[in-house]
Amino acid sequence: KKAIEKSYSTVQHHSIKVKPSLPKGKMSPQEKAFYARTEYCNYIDDAYLTIGRSQAYMRDFAGSKLAFGTVVSDFPQEASALEAQLWLALIAIKSEDQAQADLIFIKLDKIKTFPASLRFLYSPFRTELALTEKDYPKAEEQLTIALKEGGAGKIQKQRMRFLQAQLFELNNQRSKA
Repeated sequence: KKAIEKSYSTVQHHSIKVKPSLPKGKMSPQEKAFYARTEYCNYIDDAYLTIGRSQAYMRDFAGSKLAFGTVVSDFPQEASALEAQLWLALIAIKSEDQAQADLIFIKLDKIKTFPASLRFLYSPFRTELALTEKDYPKAEEQLTIALKEGGAGKIQKQRMRFLQAQLFELNNQRSKA
């Protein structure tokens, strides 16, 4: 709740919607991209991500969808938009809307330069989808990828290994379990 309050405060007090005056002469592609934005504070997308994550952890899926949707629509060129799409896929899985999650993952699979900083979320979320569809071999494969990619903390890795052992047991691979 505290993270949500602070993030809302950040959005209220630091959002900059007024376009700065255009420079004279030719603009570089970076400058053109900057002036095409609707928000000129670099921290607002992070604030919306924090709001969305916090609400997702609190199981307020409607509020988190709204926050992540704002990131996707207002910041489409930022890496935060990809993270928001991953979280939207997880919310769809938790809301038992596997078709929506599949659509999001199909869209994300087409991205050739997926940031390495977000890979630690991608495979565990794909594992979650495979588990809800009871596709245990695919879940095992995605979980193995998640463990190899890194980026997860010690506790998260232990949780993944425990889940992997359960999957091995479900697939009658007791020696691996």
